[in-house]
Amino acid sequence: QEQGQQQGAPSPPRAGDEIVIAGQFFHTGCTKVVTWLDPGGFDGYSCLPPLPAATAPGAPAAADLPPQLHVGGGAVPLLIPVPRHGKRSLKHVPGRSAQEKATTAADLESVLKQIVVHFDGCGTSAACFRVLHDERGLSCHFLIDTCGTVYQTLDLMERAWHATTANDASVGVELAGHGAFPKDHALPQEWLAAAAGGVKETEEERARQEKEKEEKEERKKQKKQEEKRKAEEKRKAAKKGKAADDDDDDDD
Repeated sequence: QEQGQQQGAPSPPRAGDEIVIAGQFFHTGCTKVVTWLDPGGFDGYSCLPPLPAATAPGAPAAADLPPQLHVGGGAVPLLIPVPRHGKRSLKHVPGRSAQEKATTAADLESVLKQIVVHFDGCGTSAACFRVLHDERGLSCHFLIDTCGTVYQTLDLMERAWHATTANDASVGVELAGHGAFPKDHALPQEWLAAAAGGVKETEEERARQEKEKEEKEERKKQKKQEEKRKAEEKRKAAKKGKAADDDDDDDD
């Protein structure tokens, strides 16, 4: 957490739509952006929880590992804090070397070539971050949740671990989704309920959605009433016209 807080300290006041690029905040126009610096954010800089030293992507080389711990007579891999990201190399930029790392917005303009969008299949951004960061030792720059909130976990100058050989030249985005299910299928709802942390939406967002739903229902109700009123007027007009025709027949 401490390492993450050192990257791009906010310049108040903030509008809540900013992303961090090379330590600077840039407005995006998005409805809501939550960075790793904000309450409720996902910190890609954190080296916790500890992961197996022998298999974690960010673990030291095998030759540098300490001896394994032995518990109950069986060998248990040592769990250690490990990074979930690296430094973005400029090796693909003409005239730059692999030893040089991206540190400025100009560096990023020269090296970034792709935006890689992953369909996470985890249901929510909270569940996706848990799987990537806590379980697999991987990372991404952004997560887009089902409520539309954008979470930034790392500064774009960092090399997120999400697309192997494309990592140096790409921005990694995880798009929350459950997969293809029928509209009223129970599984997505169970998935949402079980996801640790759930969808990180604010009370204001839930209230807004509820209000929109009520307004939609009210519009449907008014439309049905209007259709009923017009149908009744049409019926009365037709009845009145028939009565007039009957009077004409009597006159004849």
